Amino acid sequence: MHRISELVGRSLAGNLTGTILHGSLATGAFHRPKSDIDLLVVSRHALTDRQRLDLWAGLLELSDRRPLLGDIELSVIRSDVATAPRHPMGCELQFHDDLKAAIRAGTIQHDAAAVDEDLSAHAMFARRRGISLVGAAPDVLLGEVAWRDYLAAIEADFDWIVDSENIVETPFYGVLNACRFLWIVTAGEGCIPDKEEGGLWGIDHLPVDHRPLIARALEVYRAADPLPAQTAAARRQGGIAWSRAELLSFRDFARAKAATLCLRVTDPYQHGYDAE
Repeated sequence: MHRISELVGRSLAGNLTGTILHGSLATGAFHRPKSDIDLLVVSRHALTDRQRLDLWAGLLELSDRRPLLGDIELSVIRSDVATAPRHPMGCELQFHDDLKAAIRAGTIQHDAAAVDEDLSAHAMFARRRGISLVGAAPDVLLGEVAWRDYLAAIEADFDWIVDSENIVETPFYGVLNACRFLWIVTAGEGCIPDKEEGGLWGIDHLPVDHRPLIARALEVYRAADPLPAQTAAARRQGGIAWSRAELLSFRDFARAKAATLCLRVTDPYQHGYDAE
């Protein structure tokens, strides 16, 4: 973590406003074989091409040398975007596993108009539950994210989970995140749990028939044993065999439950979220 923070400070130099740790490491739910290191960086101004290239190259090197399977997930946003967030939020730079091949090949480019559909969720979580590594407190670096914007971001992820058979490909991630989403839309504004908390809520509140599957997802997520090293697909399974029928049954339940809450829609602004 110290090396990542040093790299960000060195690459951005006087352009750095703050760095916030968020996600499972900030909430105490970090599990080395599964969890990523999630960081949200705030810059004073747009990044220069040199700053982007330096940061991408440095993050790639740290990622390649990391002592855990979980990777680095980092986003950079400008201070004006951070203090007055609107969904979807503009992004100066992203780093995650899917981008590493392009960084390595030297083909990665930045689109000045780029937005990240997930950033509203990251910013909400970082502001409420994050830890500042550099700069002011999270609630100073980041403005308040509108609840409807947070819902729009997490609903997009939920819709992906319950679409087709995606939950079969990413079982423990899909089950725990679906539980988290259902808790959030059931409890309403102010409920901002992590994946592990979502799974625990699911065991206590969702139908008994689905609780063994949720418990298995939690067990796999928390397991200290390293994940299979062969392929990314194998690692997404958590090293165990899953029942396709159980996963699809839970998917259908979660999709139907969300529909009863009038939230599984393409545009959440159509269902009870007043525009400003």
